[in-house]
Order: sequence, then C-alpha cells, then structure tokens
Amino acid sequence: MIEIRYRAWDSVQGVMLPVECINFREGTVTLNEGDNSVTDTLEMFQLMQYIGLKDKNGKEIYEDDIIQIKDHPFEGAIKIDNNYRVSFNERMELCAGSWLLHRVLYCSEVIGTIWEHPHLLEGRDEA
Repeated sequence: MIEIRYRAWDSVQGVMLPVECINFREGTVTLNEGDNSVTDTLEMFQLMQYIGLKDKNGKEIYEDDIIQIKDHPFEGAIKIDNNYRVSFNERMELCAGSWLLHRVLYCSEVIGTIWEHPHLLEGRDEA
C-alpha cells in the first residue's frame, strides 16, 4: 500500500516544504518550516503527491519531479528522451511513461522539479 504523503512548493520563498496537514473543507494546508508550522490557503502552494516509488538513489519520487533515465536496457532499440515529468492524469493514474518508469526505476534519478528547474524540460510539451 502506498503511503499518502505530500510536499508543497512555496513560490514566494522559493522552497519545498513538507506538508503536515491538508484541510480540504477549509481549503488550508499546514506546512513544516523547520522549528515551526505555518497554515495558509491551498492556493498559496503547489501540492505534490508522493507516488510510492524511489529512484536509483533511494530518493522518494513525487508528482512534478523531473526524472532522468540513463543507461536503460532499451537503449538502441527505442528512443527514450532522458527527462520526464512525473504527473497524474484526470483519473489520478500515474503518467510520464509510468510503464517505462516502473521498468527502468533502477536507471532513473530525480534531478529536480518543474517548479525549481523548469529549464530541464525545455522544448518538451510537458514543460
């Protein structure tokens, strides 16, 4: 069973913060800022859900992460662009070549997020 967990991008401060609590009824989110917690409206942050997988270095993969795939077993047989954005479709199914990500997880590495490093997806439709 996948542990349901979120993190949030604070574009004002330019930092990623762990989410402590989400209150959908009131439209608020409580974030951990180290020594204290802060609560604000959901609109102030970009929430990202943990997808239940880790990259080759053991780093947790979240929605909106950018995954780089190198030295995969399909090299030469099919073309794989190196960088993928991890996302969910409208039915909350994992996208970004999820079949590929599951099969080459040991060749995959989180190299950033679309919020911190959008340039890593330049020239791609998903940027």
